[in-house]
Amino acid sequence: SIPILLKWGSSSYNDQLGIQPGSSAHSLKLQVQLLTGVPIHRQKLLCPKVWKGALKDEVNMPDNITIPKGKSFIVVTLIGSTDTLIEKPPNERPRFSEDMTPEEIWKATRSDIDGKEDDDIVDIIALQKEA
Repeated sequence: SIPILLKWGSSSYNDQLGIQPGSSAHSLKLQVQLLTGVPIHRQKLLCPKVWKGALKDEVNMPDNITIPKGKSFIVVTLIGSTDTLIEKPPNERPRFSEDMTPEEIWKATRSDIDGKEDDDIVDIIALQKEA
């Protein structure tokens, strides 16, 4: 097993992970998830010395991984977050005027005036005398 230094934001994890040449990328991502709490689907693992771009789930590690001269590990950078989005029910989401009908907009703007309900508001129509 080849030792890995995992860098994630301002944190570094040394001597806690290892790559087995020829093993699946999924197994490495599983190790990273157990160590950091970042779910596999939110991980982007970068290691320009070993693979190109972000590590894909379905690939295997190269068989010819070598540790750079003067180092005792391979540096892997993790981009990802442990945060999960909380889906709110439709009635708790913000409403935008672009998504409302003219009647809904009128009702929404009228109910905000002085905290009065729709029944308390009476429109006054000005009558003009025609000459």
